[in-house]
Amino acid sequence: MLWTVRVGIECEYTRGIVIDELSSKPWIRLSDSENSDVFLGEYEDVDWSKAFSGHLVTNNLCFRKGLCRKADLTLNLRKFIAKRPCSILHRSFPESYVMELHDPDYFEEALYDVPEIQYMDPSTQQLWLAKSSLSNQGKGIFMFSSVEELEEIMTDPQHDHHLHRYWVLQRYVEPPMLFDERKFHVRVYCLAVGNLQVWTCKDALALFSSYKYSGEGDEEERNLGKYLTNTCFQQSRSEGALEEDLVKDLKEVLTEQELESFWTQVRETIHDVFSCVHFEPASFQALPRCFEMYGLDFVLRQDGQVFFLEANPTPDFAMTGSRCKYIPEGFIRACMTLGIDQQLRRIPKAFPFDISAEQASQGLISQGNMWLSYSKLVELGESGIKFA
Repeated sequence: MLWTVRVGIECEYTRGIVIDELSSKPWIRLSDSENSDVFLGEYEDVDWSKAFSGHLVTNNLCFRKGLCRKADLTLNLRKFIAKRPCSILHRSFPESYVMELHDPDYFEEALYDVPEIQYMDPSTQQLWLAKSSLSNQGKGIFMFSSVEELEEIMTDPQHDHHLHRYWVLQRYVEPPMLFDERKFHVRVYCLAVGNLQVWTCKDALALFSSYKYSGEGDEEERNLGKYLTNTCFQQSRSEGALEEDLVKDLKEVLTEQELESFWTQVRETIHDVFSCVHFEPASFQALPRCFEMYGLDFVLRQDGQVFFLEANPTPDFAMTGSRCKYIPEGFIRACMTLGIDQQLRRIPKAFPFDISAEQASQGLISQGNMWLSYSKLVELGESGIKFA
């Protein structure tokens, strides 16, 4: 049977790889028709009535704010951790709180809901990050080590922080693992398919700061450039920074033993993150014929402990550059198989629809360059969501 696919992806980098991969499949015909069987494009352009009725395969999940909005994710994870004392998230998710600030004039009232911050001991000089729930590309983030610093920044009329209502206050992970005296974080790609399997790419990117972490020569006491390793943020701050200095294959950075430990922690963490949001249908719902690509960010502490930071839907693959482009390219091609082939052609799946965190951590089930990290069947009916 011939299936039609309409590609409406705006990013030329991603669009080119998708079209090239789909063109190699004889049972796929590219089309501009709005009645195509598959639509690959922007969230706002999806015909959700067709998606909900099961007549359209698309590369977007309709409800996923519980995973992608920082405040919603933090609240969901804190609740999950409280209920599951054995979850790896107890140690792999940094201490985090949500503050709701309606107006800078009511800053003191907003602190009542976060007593851990309100009564923090400034003498410890513990660094914290304040992140706007809806920010991205390294924007809407600043650092503080006392309530006074937090209040000064939040109420400063020269900043636009008052425009953001929900904030995540997160303990900064230190001391971070360094490479060539610079901090980095790890971008791990994963794919959510149907209702619900989650696949994790076996290759990952190390994204670096262009500043040495020692801080020598910094004009500011706290140069965000050495703390925040977001690629967009670094490129905007560091003119002339070489691509090879900002983006590396994780295999170039960690030893074989460190890699093994990293992936064991990451696979189990991804399992529990999706197990958490999957049971929050008000903020996350995975439809049977939908799939979505994510970029999950992790950071390593000096002792090798891995921490999960956030999840980004439809990541900007073009920011990878040319040197490590084989990593996002391989991931995108795998997504076309797992996201489209298995849904349209109903390829028999020899995978269990319920895997444990321990099974996920060991990476026992894989297909090509992807590990199966989470699998749980959900039935959708008139009465709502039912977990099988």
